[in-house]
Amino acid sequence: GALYLVQAARLKTDPLRVGRLPDLETLDRVNLGALLVALPCWTLSLVAGSLQAKGGVWGGDWMRQPVVTLSAGAWVLAALVTGVRLNATVRGPKVAALSVAAFLLALAALLWGGHR
Repeated sequence: GALYLVQAARLKTDPLRVGRLPDLETLDRVNLGALLVALPCWTLSLVAGSLQAKGGVWGGDWMRQPVVTLSAGAWVLAALVTGVRLNATVRGPKVAALSVAAFLLALAALLWGGHR
């Protein structure tokens, strides 16, 4: 997603500039592929983490933890982006920006959860 946004910005300023990044169509396909690989892995990790947290350190209060909220929000955003992209209703910079947002939410959850 981030590379798509970088390449799109480069092409806006200088359409003849080739650079080392692939064309936007290739970057869009790579972004979709990454989403299709990441979403099932993410789903499994959320389920496993939820099962572990339910009987673990947080006890019955695990659903109200900020790391759980961030993780679930990132998963929902990634699932929505993947669904929208698969239906081809939205493509390009909007999907790339939402993919980056989902990644940043997941990264925030990972970093926040690591301090527990």
